[in-house]
Amino acid sequence: METNSVKIAEKSEVKVLKEGEYYTLRFRSTGLGKTMLEGEPADIQIVDDMLVMHIQSTTPVRWRIRAALSFRGLLKVVKMAMKPSVLKFILFGFKTLKKPNLPDDF
Repeated sequence: METNSVKIAEKSEVKVLKEGEYYTLRFRSTGLGKTMLEGEPADIQIVDDMLVMHIQSTTPVRWRIRAALSFRGLLKVVKMAMKPSVLKFILFGFKTLKKPNLPDDF
């Protein structure tokens, strides 16, 4: 198995949030019910023929979450990101640098 990346530390430090700060990623899963996980991107690696993204969840549990994308999967994500509403968010997202409003159900 070929890996091209910076080595990931086994134990990552817990980021202490200052007042007004928030975690950049939020997750929900049907298997977890209404539980919402919060976390930060940790790393991206190329492993064999896959792009692997590592997420460090921080609240309410500390898990290392991985998602692997094939080249076709990556192209699909890029294609989905070409929607006008998503491009607008990418280009003008700086307007939500404050703590963003979180929908009840996403």
